Formats: sequence, structure tokens, C-alpha cells
Amino acid sequence: MKYLLIFLFSFVSCHVKALESFLLEHINFEGLNRISYKTAVSYLPVNRGDLVTEKDVKNIIYSLNSSEYFNNIKVFNDKNTLHIYVEEKPLIAKISFSGNKLIKNDIINKYLQIYKIYTSNFLDLSRIKRIKKELEELYYSIGNYNASVKIITTNLPNNCVNLNIIFQEKNRVKIKKINIVGNKIFSTERLLSNFVLRYSIPFWDLIANKYYHKDILKEDLKKLKLFYLNKGYIKFNINSVNIAITPDKRYIYITINITEGDRYKISDIYFNGDISLYYEKIKSLVKIKKNSFYNQSLINDCENKIKSFLSLYGYSYPDINTSIKINEKNKNIKLEINIFHGRRMYVRKISFIGNYSTKDSVLRREIRQFEGTWLNYDLILLGQKRLKRTGFFEDVNFDIKNIPGILDQVDVFYKIKERNSGSMNLGIGYGSKSGLSVQISVQENNFLGTGNALSINARKNKHSSYLDLSFDNPYISTNYISFNNRIFYNDFNAKNANLSVYNNKIYGLDAIFGFPLSEKNHLYITNSFVHNSLFNMNSEVNIWNYLNSMNAIDKLDKKEHFNTNDFALNIGLNRNSLDQALFPTKGNKIRLDLKATIPGSKNEYFKIQYNTSQYYQIVKDTKWVLLNKIKIGYGNGIKNKLFPFYENFYAGGPDSIRGYYSNNIGPKAIYLKKNDHNKLMPVSNTPSSDTVGGNAILTSTLELFFPTPFLNPRYVTDFRTSFFIDLGTVWNTNWNKIPEFWREKIPNYGNMSNFRISVGTSLQWLSPLGPLVFSYAKPLKNYKNDRVEEFQFNVGKTW
Repeated sequence: MKYLLIFLFSFVSCHVKALESFLLEHINFEGLNRISYKTAVSYLPVNRGDLVTEKDVKNIIYSLNSSEYFNNIKVFNDKNTLHIYVEEKPLIAKISFSGNKLIKNDIINKYLQIYKIYTSNFLDLSRIKRIKKELEELYYSIGNYNASVKIITTNLPNNCVNLNIIFQEKNRVKIKKINIVGNKIFSTERLLSNFVLRYSIPFWDLIANKYYHKDILKEDLKKLKLFYLNKGYIKFNINSVNIAITPDKRYIYITINITEGDRYKISDIYFNGDISLYYEKIKSLVKIKKNSFYNQSLINDCENKIKSFLSLYGYSYPDINTSIKINEKNKNIKLEINIFHGRRMYVRKISFIGNYSTKDSVLRREIRQFEGTWLNYDLILLGQKRLKRTGFFEDVNFDIKNIPGILDQVDVFYKIKERNSGSMNLGIGYGSKSGLSVQISVQENNFLGTGNALSINARKNKHSSYLDLSFDNPYISTNYISFNNRIFYNDFNAKNANLSVYNNKIYGLDAIFGFPLSEKNHLYITNSFVHNSLFNMNSEVNIWNYLNSMNAIDKLDKKEHFNTNDFALNIGLNRNSLDQALFPTKGNKIRLDLKATIPGSKNEYFKIQYNTSQYYQIVKDTKWVLLNKIKIGYGNGIKNKLFPFYENFYAGGPDSIRGYYSNNIGPKAIYLKKNDHNKLMPVSNTPSSDTVGGNAILTSTLELFFPTPFLNPRYVTDFRTSFFIDLGTVWNTNWNKIPEFWREKIPNYGNMSNFRISVGTSLQWLSPLGPLVFSYAKPLKNYKNDRVEEFQFNVGKTW
């Protein structure tokens, strides 16, 4: 028998003995270790009993080589037995990277996955060469022409290898100059102002990039074209883009050749398509005016608005395009907006994936798209936002899938990643506001997956012993009415809280009903009962003034006991358009509360509070966010009674004006003492450092959030950093009701102009124990007896 055939594939040597046709009786493999005999045989194009020819042997070698399991393949026949010798490719045991700073590991791993280079897979040298070239081209695309990639294989026992990919990045190419040739109407500086790639960057520009990047240049060229199209230059064209690199590969010159063309106006607008039912509405959406210059962005905006409008009626996949007819003589354009709304789509089924703890009904009550109705993309997005606002989930996404065989129906899937919605804390801690404290709290915001919240809190610190039990049901009826019930007790020592000297034992009950007015607005009505037991009250101007209005001065016992039972009605208006419950990036949260005592109460007063937090996303889809926060409050007595001093407003501390001691901003306590004539008079014309608060408050915060520097990307959603400016004041509008012979000897705390201002930086962390906020602030303006506390921290909300 003759031996003839030897084949060599890329990186694989395959030898075959020349043979004559034979009847295949047996197949024998040699060299198999990890690959089973059954798997190897499955790749053969012949079976036992077949007549094997020389062509079949070629196909055998080709098929085994295509399996990507083997390096060397030899085939020969001996007494109708096909002998196949193979050498298995080594198995990749480990892949490591070193030297890569410009390109993150995640990006490299994506490339490796594309080329099927990963641990526990067989090593293919041809793929190694291709991935090496691909990674080097990736560096070239970001302007690193001096970068190189080496891939080193280290042999291990049992036919395994380690891959070490070594990156030598060196210096990136800087842009030396960007030239635009052909522009006559607009200056080069004006055109380059829209570019991210720049050779000269102002100090205030946080987005511009002086390093060459191919993809960024493509986006900049799109912006350049859109700039001209929005100005009416419809025949604008980028003729060429030339890239020149200096011999030392340190700098790059970019030259863009353009033709501006003529400027065109819009002479008329037509609509085509079956839109008779919606013609007037669609026409109103088009804000393009006749005789205005052509503007591509306006046209795109009109097309998107029409798509959104049609989606409200189930036309989820409309085809909308705008064609133009140019009149060269008059330099004008006729627009034809072609609208084909297509088939109306219905939602067959809505499903949730990933809600292992939360009941399906809790999720379903938050969405606004219903099964069996028209598909409305806006309602699906709204459902996503509402699910995020619950705070039960780390992430919420959705997917719309067509149903095979049904042309007008889809299924909607909400994909949910749950977060731990409950917490249990037991410990001893120290806070800049409360000092040493012992706290026990059990809170479950999604109790047994029902969406109801149950919490028990008990804490003891230097100024209070507090206990409360609350239960919140956000949906007690199908009309989305909510109910919250809270029972509380507090033994409060004002002196230890940096306030004037008094004690107050408080207990009470709140019953809160919530009524939705719209998707973002809610009305809350609260009925409450509060018992105040005041004692150990030192003679102080504001306290004495209040007790005098209550005709209680002559009725106090030796411990100065004074009790009140008050029933109050609180009407609250709440608006919440935040994009998420924690670390919001856009939207606002507004709260207006109107509180007043009702008949049967010992006190007679009202209290108004307005709080707003507005978030602006400075750069789209980034962590650069601006927050503006305002608080306004005012309260006063009704008839001849004064506003209770223990209901006063206070400012200062991590929750309001940072850099100042908690509750330290505002009118200070002025104590009284009987003089030689047995007459109460101020002890001194200098007020104490104790704060008594005021019945009016105004505070404001301007805060810029930005990505936390030097933070591992995997933790970016758990932290955020900010710079802030806080300012505010607290004052007493009833200062003129203090006896005049006292007012002559003490400062005027009825003046609202005594603003405090501080600037600083803050770090927020969504820790396993709850949101933690650390801040450092420097007061810029303060007054006598203000207490400064530059470093502060707080546990609580992040909006």
C-alpha cells in the first residue's frame, strides 16, 4: 500500500499516507485525553461500512481541524482500520493582564469573548494572533500609536497553559492642531467650540479632550454637519479628513476640508399618510415655521414627537421620514413628512422576572400599562420609573417581545434586581448631632413582600429617649389611597440638645391618609394627637412670653409643670418626580404642609412648611448633577395665644446648614432673674449659647455632585461626592410682643437678615447599614455665640 498525502493547515501540520479505497471496518483514535472518543468520531464525515477514498481522508483532516480541538492530525489505513493520530490543543488555565491603564479589563474581556479566548477553552494560536492585532488597533483608535501588545504562553502540566497579555501603552498622541478648510461663513473657532477633541482647552471646560480618539472624532464630525444643517446649509459636505502624525508619534494634525454650500428656507410643509383621525394633533406638534431656515434638529424633534404621539394609540412601530424638494432658483425647500403608522399593537401579557421576595401584585400596582390594551411605550417607561421609586430594587429594566405567529400583540417583561429592603440595627454609636447613643431598630420597607412598611425604633442619646412603632400601607384601596399609622413617645431634654433649658415628655398618635391627585402629586391628610408634659423650665424670655399668653405663669408648681393636649389637622401636598429613590439625578421633590390645631386643643396655632429639592443633570447620562434645595417655614399663634416655643424651627447641622453645630443657628436663649426689686429682668445683655429657635426659617443649598475620584468602577453606584454652599437664617416674628423694658437690654432676634453661610464638600455612601453622609464645611459668616463644627456625619436620606 502506498503512502502519499500530507496536508498542512495554518498552525496545524497534518500528515496522511497515500491510500487506495477501502471498506471501513474500524476507527482508532490515538492521542485523545480530554476529548472523548464519541466526540471525536462525531466530527468524522465517514462511518463504519463506508467505502473510504483519498478524498474522504482529506475531508476527515479538514473536519477534525475545523473542530478546533487538535493541532496535528495524521491519518492512515491498516487492514481496513482507519488510524487517526491527533495532538490536542492545550487548555487555557488562566488569563492575566498587566500594564493596561487606558483600556479597562472589562473591554479586554469582551474582545477575548468574541474570539473565544477564555479559561477552560482550548488554545488556538491563530486566534491569539488575531486578538493581538485587534487590541493594538484598539490602541491606535485612541491615539496611542506607540502601544504594543505581547501575549506570552506558559506551559503547565496536563497540557495546560497560562496566558499573560502584556500591554506597553507609552504616551498617547496629543492633538497639535485642528484645521478646517473651506469655511467662509463661520470662523474655525466657532466651529471647533462644538468639538470634544480640542488642541486648546479653556480651564472651565470639563468635557474637552486633547488626546486623539477616532470614535470621538467621528462624533465631532457629526456635530459639525448637524451644526450647518441646523443653520439651513442643507448641501453642506465634509469632503475629506486628513490625519498627519509627527515622526516621533507624539503629536497629530487634523485637517477637515468642507464645502458650506448655500442656505435654504422652508417654503411649505405637507403631510402624507393615513392620519386623518389625528391630523390636527400631528399638525400642532410640528413647530417648524414657513419661511424659516432649514433646521435638521427641529425636523428630527418633530418626527420623534409624532412617534411618541402615535405610540399613545398603540402604533408602536410607525415609519416616519421627511423628504425634501429643493428649488435651486429660489433657494427654498418643500418638506414632505411621510407618516405610516403601521399596525396597532396590543399587550397580551405583562410578566416580572427577578422578584423572588416581592409579590407580583406589589409590582403590578406600580405599572400603568395594562394587559389587553394598546401598547404605550410612555406608560411602560412610567412603570419602570415607579418601580425604581419604591426603593425595593437595585435595577429595573424592561423588554418588549413580539409573539411568533401573532402580528399585532407583544409581551412585556420587567426585569428586576431586588435589594435588601429591610434592616436591623443594634449597637452603640456616636453622631455629631446626638453624641453617644444606643439604638435598636427593625425596619422592613417591603414587609413579607407586600410592599407595606413596618418599623420599630428605639434610641437613647444625650438629649432624648425615643420609641415609635409605625405601619405604612401605600395601597389600602384600589384607588391607590395610602394609610400610615404611628405611635410614639419621647423623653426630651432640650439643654442636652443645645437648646434652652426645659424638659418635655411627649407621646402621641398620627393617622395619615394619602390620596393620589396625579401620577406625581399626592394629597396627605393627617389627624394627630400629641401630649406635651413640660417641666424644669428655666425663666427665659421666649418661654415666659409663651406661658404668659397661655395664662399659665401663676399656675406653675415648683417643678414648673405645664401640660398640653393638642389635636391637629395637617394637610400636605407632595410632588415627587425624582428618577430614583436613592441618589437621584433629575426631577424634584416638593412638600407643602399646612398644620393647625383644632377645637379641643389647649394650644391654638398654625404652622406652614415648604420644602423643595430640585435635581438637574448637567451632562446627560453622567453623575454630574446640580441640586438646589430650599426650606421655608412659618408658624404663629391664633387669637391671643403665642406659637409654642417647643414647636420652633431650628437650623444648623448635617441636615441643614453644615459647618455649624446642630440646632445652633437662630435666636439664643435669654434667661431671666429677679432683681433687687423682685422684678424679672434679663441676667445679662449678652445672650447664652443655648438656642431657643424661632417661628420663621429660610434655608437654601446649592450642591454639585460629581463622580467620586479614584473609585473602583464597581462601586460607582454606591458613592457620590459633592461641593456645596449652604445658607440660612431663623428668626422670631413675635419679638415685638416681648415686654419693651426687656427688649431694650437684649439683641433683636426679630431680624431675618442674620444669614449664615458655609461652603464645603460631602461624601455620600450607600453602606450596608444605610445611607451615610460625611461632610466638611467652612463657615463664611457667623455671629456671636454660634458654635462651629466643621466635620459632620449623618445617617439618613440622600435627597
